[in-house]
Amino acid sequence: HEDWIEIYNPNNYSVNLAGYYISDNPENPMKYQIPINIPDSTTIAAGDWMLFWADEDGEQGIHHVNFRLRNNGEEVTLYSPDGFSQADHIEFIGEQADISLGRETDGSSNWVHFSQTTPDASNNGADIIINVETQSQKEMFTVWPNPIVGGTIYLSEILTFSMYTAQGKLISLNTKSNQIDVSQFSKGLYFISSSEYGTVKVIVK
Repeated sequence: HEDWIEIYNPNNYSVNLAGYYISDNPENPMKYQIPINIPDSTTIAAGDWMLFWADEDGEQGIHHVNFRLRNNGEEVTLYSPDGFSQADHIEFIGEQADISLGRETDGSSNWVHFSQTTPDASNNGADIIINVETQSQKEMFTVWPNPIVGGTIYLSEILTFSMYTAQGKLISLNTKSNQIDVSQFSKGLYFISSSEYGTVKVIVK
């Protein structure tokens, strides 16, 4: 796939991006301006998405910006029409071909890598890549009982966390909780992941 930048509108009303800027260079925040006076092409409906291709090929239309993304390190910022205020921003390093970086669910604050790309479509339910990093015991949360035979798993911290299957399918998103009922889960390996404390493996027997 060619590189793309997807903008999501979480509001219950339409948003016109006319006049906003997209840039991969903080020293040139006005690198690409979304055209004005074409509302049919620059307005995102409530709960919808708009895709911009980072391919330096403006001849294909206004959704093709004048820069490409570098896989070894890059940042992308959406600036308000004043050319200064940041509407959104993301930095990344070491990206792989055909692996997308996006918000875990539409509008969430947690960024993940997706093995199933969803350009111009919802991120909800897409398969992600799970990286279990080595962390100190102080940084890592714990879960018990583990393994578990049905019932409830308890966490050592009250967290906002997600639970995934071994294949990276999101099955539960929990906010400020320290437990999860797995009595209806199939047997197998799962991952509980917190952006603040890392990822823990869980076995349901």
